[in-house]
Amino acid sequence: MRTTDNPALAASLQSQQLTRAVFIITEKQWLQHDWGNNKIAFVLLHVLALQKQLLALNIQLDILYCDYFKQIPEVMLKYLSKHQARTLYFNCEYELNESERDKKLSGVLAMQNIEVLYFHSQTLITPGVILTKQKTAYTVFTPFKRACYQYLYDNPIKLTSKIKPQANKLENIKLDALDASLQHYLRDQILKSWPVGEVAAAKILYKFTQDNLKQYKQQRDFPAIAGTSNLSAYLAVGAISVQQCFIAAINENQNDFASGDSGAVCWVSELLWRDFYKQIMFHYPELAKGHNFNRKYDKLCWLEPGDSLLRWQAGQTGVPIIDAAMRQLVTTGWMHNRLRMLVAMFLTKNLLIDWRHGEKFFSQHLIDLDFASNNGGWQWSASTGTDAVPYFRVFNPVTQSAKFDQEGIFIKKYCPELISLNNKQIHDPTTYLTSNQLADLNYPARMLDLNTSRTRALEHFKACYR
Repeated sequence: MRTTDNPALAASLQSQQLTRAVFIITEKQWLQHDWGNNKIAFVLLHVLALQKQLLALNIQLDILYCDYFKQIPEVMLKYLSKHQARTLYFNCEYELNESERDKKLSGVLAMQNIEVLYFHSQTLITPGVILTKQKTAYTVFTPFKRACYQYLYDNPIKLTSKIKPQANKLENIKLDALDASLQHYLRDQILKSWPVGEVAAAKILYKFTQDNLKQYKQQRDFPAIAGTSNLSAYLAVGAISVQQCFIAAINENQNDFASGDSGAVCWVSELLWRDFYKQIMFHYPELAKGHNFNRKYDKLCWLEPGDSLLRWQAGQTGVPIIDAAMRQLVTTGWMHNRLRMLVAMFLTKNLLIDWRHGEKFFSQHLIDLDFASNNGGWQWSASTGTDAVPYFRVFNPVTQSAKFDQEGIFIKKYCPELISLNNKQIHDPTTYLTSNQLADLNYPARMLDLNTSRTRALEHFKACYR
């Protein structure tokens, strides 16, 4: 969704052949993948923004439609034949359905003598390049990061050369309108908080590196502080590349990424976590089918979700930091990363509800939905995933709340019914207030005892080792 640092687009223009761009909307496939309105709307708005960016380069972006990925080979073959195209350029995606889609399309086009050229732009390092000495995938982050550091020292990141306008203009170049059936996705008020397009993404990156990068390590865990980059949605949709982010970070750190400024080093590490989950998805495609990475936990006895799941989704658990986080997700389409871990661990450990329910709910609401990161984060928190937190480590949400939102500023923003509480009460109203006082505030009592539920979780997880 960008013209900057887009290797497929750059290669097409360098070929000196007439270039057209195409985007295929597969609404039913997206819904089948649990994309919510926020994600779909953000993608559609970026398609329209990209049209304008490409128009300035004398490139037509055509919008095509089909329901599912399996129909794309037929749709694309018809399109390519219409325009007498002999080469297709695209940037790879690594999830299972997307990978299979691209392989099938490439095979169909090869039979028609249409050349297919693919490029890698979603990760800093192409999945499959970084392997252990045994030529297997890294499944623990720290050694993966060390290997990435060495690779990046040996192979410095370079952005794709700057694109110039296409010399040969297409006839009747125009902006396509979205199909009327898609307009309802664009009416959500959440979208007003998210500027659209690669120019907007570049501005956000610049502001972050200038104003917040140096304090990133110290501020990133505090949800009431605007200490994160706010770029996850733009990375997920492709409006900015991870390479652009990496270079912007090291430019503020004397061209280093492993030492020096702690904020830059920490942020690069977070970018590599994104690479880590992408390469895990590449090497273990069955994760896209809902499998535990650690198959030992296939026999884990999860509880029936029932009313407990509904209360978690609605932000009515009686644990303020959990409720505030869930309300942030539903009202903004985004959740602070520290809070994603807290709510995930509360659901999977304290409530003992299958992580897949949480993963799906996040998918349906996150504007920055990235399947690999979402799946990896949920399995990490549930202790079923790669490099997961040990099952016996269960975050106490009250303790975490007091540590990272000491004055309850974040809680009060999303749980305004608690605004009158002091700095102790705000983290655990059930301990400090009577039932009548909670009722007067219209806030529920805590739905379970944290210590008892932790003990129950340990027993369930421990049983998988017998």
